[in-house]
Amino acid sequence: MTDKRSQPLGLTSATALVVASMIGAAVFTSAGYSMGALGSREWVLVCWVVGGFVAICGAISYGALAQQLRESGGEYVYLARRVHPLAGFLAGWVSLLAGFTGALAFAAGVFEQYAAPLLGVEQPNGTIAITLIFLCVLQHSLGVAGGAWLQNAVVVVKVAGLSLLALLGWWWLGSREPLPATPTATFTWSDFAVQLTYVYLAYSGFNAAVYVTEEVRDVERTLPRSMLLGTLLVTVLYLALNAVFVYSGPIDQLAGKHDIAAVAMRLLGGTTAEVCTRLLICTALATSVSALTMSGPRVYAKMAADGLFPIPVPPAGRAPRVAITLQSVLASAVVLTAGLQAQLEYLGFILMLCAAAAVATLFWVRHDDPARRPQWWQLTAAGLFVAAALVLMVLTILRQPEDDRATVAATAVTLGAGVAMYFLLKWIDRVRTEDAEQ
Repeated sequence: MTDKRSQPLGLTSATALVVASMIGAAVFTSAGYSMGALGSREWVLVCWVVGGFVAICGAISYGALAQQLRESGGEYVYLARRVHPLAGFLAGWVSLLAGFTGALAFAAGVFEQYAAPLLGVEQPNGTIAITLIFLCVLQHSLGVAGGAWLQNAVVVVKVAGLSLLALLGWWWLGSREPLPATPTATFTWSDFAVQLTYVYLAYSGFNAAVYVTEEVRDVERTLPRSMLLGTLLVTVLYLALNAVFVYSGPIDQLAGKHDIAAVAMRLLGGTTAEVCTRLLICTALATSVSALTMSGPRVYAKMAADGLFPIPVPPAGRAPRVAITLQSVLASAVVLTAGLQAQLEYLGFILMLCAAAAVATLFWVRHDDPARRPQWWQLTAAGLFVAAALVLMVLTILRQPEDDRATVAATAVTLGAGVAMYFLLKWIDRVRTEDAEQ
């Protein structure tokens, strides 16, 4: 019989984790940057359609991975078990510095951007964001089941609220005169690729459930379903919201706005609509920070259990409190040192690289158990996901502006530091072993 204390997450909780992880900061910021770069509402929406398709392929692919390797840890486990411990360590290292820590910092930073005008009081930079981070530390240090229950309730409120926001936006759009045609900027595929990396970040939580695999009941059925259901729900919601954002007003009033959702609702419904939107988005971002606080530390705990990360291994069924605290301290440091747009491009690029590497293992590793072998449609989805990721990364690398070179350089530095840390930890472990034997 399944022990619900050690596996407290069912389909509802796993799907809620996916939804909470996906609906984060990027959806409320990236459309403003994309409007500035592409100069076209239609191309911005095409970005979100393509991003949704890639995310659905990714969700199907990760479902196949989870059916084969039923361990928590995500990309770290898949690459460490199937390729090499170094590959797995690099995936975990990326999770530590970017996938969760960076995404957590980004979500908290955008939360501050939306919340600050509501408070009406000047706050030192990062104060609101860091306060939110450590409130989530307290929440998830209490245990898995309690944190999941609270998160489920808030996710329901978030999805309902954002759905209402989309419906109101569509109603306001339908009751006013169409916007005049606006000349569009010169379109290039490299610009489109960069914007699609922003959009990919908004969808990137589609695989969140795999990080808590060992805490999910009936994992073979629950995990694939939770990721696909969550991704489909969020894709529909994203398309509805972004259509409202980009058609809410003239392009020159929306381009480059980091709080485009609030600006759009002010243009459509006035100040009251803007305030309500800010409150709703703050709720949405708070659950995103909560989800990242819940899932990310499971990767570091799994690395510690394998002897590849210098933190205590938590007892079975207990929250990894040391890992949760470490991630939150690092995220707070990022909040204080990095800008939002720079984080968007770096996070989207490096997370796409890691996910593509993990999904690609489906093609060269075969499981002896027929029940665990990927189906043809899972392999098709995996092929499309990997191909899309490669095309986007190549186009981004070939682009000339300084910001894109900085993104590639930051990715290389992150991976290089990970390689150095891996061999340092292996050397320390070898020295300790030799000392113990003497």
